[in-house]
Amino acid sequence: MKKELDPRHVFRKGIIQALYSKTFEHTTVPPLSAKQKAICKDIEQQQEEINTIIDTYATTFDHTKMAKVDYAILQQGVYELLFTDKPEPYKVVIDEAVELAKEYGSDSSSKLVNGILAKAYSDHATSEK
Repeated sequence: MKKELDPRHVFRKGIIQALYSKTFEHTTVPPLSAKQKAICKDIEQQQEEINTIIDTYATTFDHTKMAKVDYAILQQGVYELLFTDKPEPYKVVIDEAVELAKEYGSDSSSKLVNGILAKAYSDHATSEK
């Protein structure tokens, strides 16, 4: 488990919490830094493409039937893996998403998140060669 005080973990948790809260009507988004707000805005702008990627690799059901917390984690993970200019190493991004799924999701969340992100990254990396 990641250390609660790891600034990268705390940063990602804020984004996940904001994305999760936006799935409910009449909720307040938690306070975010300017950088977190910018990332959330970028994720919203890339929403359709991110959803397509998630749905492509979610073999049993699409994003509309996922647990909202799993969906928020996947949105952030796909964005960080495939839509950022200077991404962290893919293993770090996937590991962090899996840790967040263990922390916030159900018993099967970490497997779902790991499978979708690993396959999406693998196919993306292969297509760029």
